[in-house]
Amino acid sequence: MRYIICFGVGCLVFLLSCTPTTVSQLTPEEEQIAARQFSQAEQQLKLGKIDLAYQSFESIFTKYPRAKVADNALLRAAQIKANQKQYPQSIEFLQQLLHTYPSSDIKDQALRDQAFVYALQNDCPKMMDAVFHLELASLSSKDQAKISSRVQHCMQQDANSLFQLIWNLKQYQRMNPSNPLYQTTQTKIIENIAMQEDERFLINLVKKYAKQFPAGYAS
Repeated sequence: MRYIICFGVGCLVFLLSCTPTTVSQLTPEEEQIAARQFSQAEQQLKLGKIDLAYQSFESIFTKYPRAKVADNALLRAAQIKANQKQYPQSIEFLQQLLHTYPSSDIKDQALRDQAFVYALQNDCPKMMDAVFHLELASLSSKDQAKISSRVQHCMQQDANSLFQLIWNLKQYQRMNPSNPLYQTTQTKIIENIAMQEDERFLINLVKKYAKQFPAGYAS
């Protein structure tokens, strides 16, 4: 079973294939209740009982926020709301997931969905912020292509140097140092960084990418 949202040049597909993650433990009984409820909600989705499934997922992260499946339940709820075009509610759930479960192994899926939902709202600055924090390598090749398409669309709409910098960083992050373009890309990024005035962005950039630049540069 999968959900599809189409926008512009492609469709966003939400697959029902998340693996429960490990958060803080509840009592064994509560953990079993949450896991059983999550499994039932997945089955409800497969049967097209969307409203019932949503209620079950919502119950999990409301009643059992420390359950192993709570972050997955939040992701499911966000995906359901996105498919219902209730984008603010979808974003709220994704932000809750990222804030409450910062070490979740579905963090990049949440950032991916956040980027896609912002794209559906044509909110390029927020979409690019989600892309900045996203590890592209963790996504499927199809999802990477969709992200690339939306980024290119935003850069065509707005010649924002920050958008270009973020995308260059994403490409640079995936490059092998032996790639002939590695040093050239690094130089372009450093030149672009010098043009930025957003202090919050620059602080986040140092935290995320400092090790990939020449020694002492981040200081």
